[in-house]
Amino acid sequence: MRMPPRNSSRRFTEGRSTMTPHTRSVAVAAIALWAVSGCATDSDEARQDPAEFESAALMALVTNLRPEAHWIGDEDRFWMKQETGDGARFVVVDAASGEQEPAFDHAGLAESLADAGLEEVDADNLPITALGLEGDGLLVTTASGVFACSADATECAKDESPPPSSAERASPDGTRTAFIRDANLWVRDLDSGEGKQLTTDGEDGFAYGHLGFELNRIQRRRSGESAPIVSVNWSPDGRYLAAMRVDLRAVPVRSYIKEHLPPDLPFTAIHLDRVLVPGEKTAPAREITVIDTETGRIVRADVDPARLQDFAPFHFSSNVLWWSSDAELFFVTADHGGQTYGIAAMDLDTGTVRTLVEESETHFYAFSARDYHRPNFHVTADGSEALWYSQRSGAGHLYLYDARTGELKNQVTEGGVVFDVIRVDDAAREVYFTAGGREDGRNPYFAHLYRAPFEGGDAELLTPEDAAHEFFRYALGVRIGFGSLSKFSPSGDYFVDVFSTLEQPPTMVIRDRDGNLVAEVLRADASRLRETGWQPPERFVVKAADGETDLYGALFKPLDFDPARKYAVVDQTYPGPQIDSGPHTFLDNFAAITTRDAQATAQAGFVVVTVDGRGTTRRDRDFRYAFSGTEDLFGAADHKAAIENLAVDRPYMDTSRVGITGASFGGYGSLRAALLFPGFFDVVVSHVGPHEYLPSVTSGCSVERFFGVPGSGRAV
Repeated sequence: MRMPPRNSSRRFTEGRSTMTPHTRSVAVAAIALWAVSGCATDSDEARQDPAEFESAALMALVTNLRPEAHWIGDEDRFWMKQETGDGARFVVVDAASGEQEPAFDHAGLAESLADAGLEEVDADNLPITALGLEGDGLLVTTASGVFACSADATECAKDESPPPSSAERASPDGTRTAFIRDANLWVRDLDSGEGKQLTTDGEDGFAYGHLGFELNRIQRRRSGESAPIVSVNWSPDGRYLAAMRVDLRAVPVRSYIKEHLPPDLPFTAIHLDRVLVPGEKTAPAREITVIDTETGRIVRADVDPARLQDFAPFHFSSNVLWWSSDAELFFVTADHGGQTYGIAAMDLDTGTVRTLVEESETHFYAFSARDYHRPNFHVTADGSEALWYSQRSGAGHLYLYDARTGELKNQVTEGGVVFDVIRVDDAAREVYFTAGGREDGRNPYFAHLYRAPFEGGDAELLTPEDAAHEFFRYALGVRIGFGSLSKFSPSGDYFVDVFSTLEQPPTMVIRDRDGNLVAEVLRADASRLRETGWQPPERFVVKAADGETDLYGALFKPLDFDPARKYAVVDQTYPGPQIDSGPHTFLDNFAAITTRDAQATAQAGFVVVTVDGRGTTRRDRDFRYAFSGTEDLFGAADHKAAIENLAVDRPYMDTSRVGITGASFGGYGSLRAALLFPGFFDVVVSHVGPHEYLPSVTSGCSVERFFGVPGSGRAV
């Protein structure tokens, strides 16, 4: 999607179509909804072009919309890119004092990079994507390559060494890498280049470094890229490698991807692969292997493969493992369909596996407030205690277990809903976590950071502002390479807090571990955005279809909104049960799943509604499972009720002209809503909806977890 120049909000060239797929969809929906009511008015025809208000164009008008801190080695200092409006500068910030200084001489570095062969270098807008500030020099990463520069930025030379490969996994000390050759696991010494084979039993269909869910493997194979190494993890001391592999030998080779316009063929190319799909008669068999890289000794975990299902392999691939000092490896277990989760411990000497804790749920087990985040489990480094996440009290909370006996010690948190475990201090026996709904009168989706002792009791609020505080723990295994930055400094003494609302642009501050404010780092500037006439959407709270539950959402209106007019309504939806998608931060105005180009849609003459109905996340247990096991799994009834209830005191909302649109699970949910309520939703624009789940979705935890395993009695 093209972005407008900074000195202009226009993005159209006379005589050339610049409609994106989204604006084409808007146009189709507009024609259909207007046809229901008659025709467009003169003011519709005169309305400013919606494409000028696409999310990318609006985001470009906000300075420092996405501030990010990058910690430098083991120091309590970080570097960051700060936009200036006309360009950007790179600074280093001392977390202890909040003092900022230039990361380098910008003019000098620009000259040195140009001398080293980098073209079109502007000192006020250096094309740097990453910085390495450890040691005596600078390591500058750009789209054109990596440059090694002197600390004073007077000299640079292009680094011609090959970039790190996703096909190799570096050891913690950086001296060795693990890699796959001929389906087996090897390790290479980086100084000598000597390779050592660790396993000999890998084969096609039962290979190390492959779990069958890497969705981009065909594309990588087609382009000649190496496949990433998956589910191979080093122990913290670099002695052991833990690997999980899946037995696909009995899985038939299937048509996986059809390439309709291959660049080198005059006909459609069909790519074949061994592909796991939901509904397989037998759950795939997985095994865990631990290899001592010093002695070569191999130990298999004596664990039932039926306990390595659902998200368990994703979590293993994400290195959600705990290595204890008494020679045990702790890992997450789950059954086929995701109703039972647990933590198990493997004896590294014998392979014996014991269960620390295990819990079952009638529907699917919630290991975190959102499925795409890391599970809220933790085992202390000495293997003596474990934190466990459960909704047994009616909402998601943390519980402390004795990791050696498996006995419950106490409940750690209470009140509201715990979202994510952000940091655990084993020595102090404290857990830092985000939660919502604990502060009276605040949006329950606003995340705040808290600290609680393992013994439980009152949790301390560390981020007091009435806003959404951004702390995330995405799981790398869900999408390889998909992660997030640590907000805590390496010492744990400081953390970076970025907070905002739909109305208030982001503010970045530094706080100490007790929540005390150290310094304000920056505030985002939305003045150029507001000069366009843009206004944030209207936040609302409305009742669900049960007439009791509060639903939270936002209403987008055209800039020339006239309350005396009647507007067709568009529901931009993503009702997937694995996340919530409503807007709560300033960035969410433009970049949430349900708000992308929402203002552009509104500019086409609509009122756009986005709401999280029951069945989505970050609320209590009853909210999350409200529609489980029903034909309305994605809660279309709540979307219908929300629009109807909003229209009661908003007569400009024309409920005789309602459309619904979404992508992926939003594509499925939008079409499902139109089929369940055909007299209410007049038009549906469904993007890439996985409507045929069994042949088209390769991850059972995206389907069987919510819809049930065929033949289990829970299937919808």
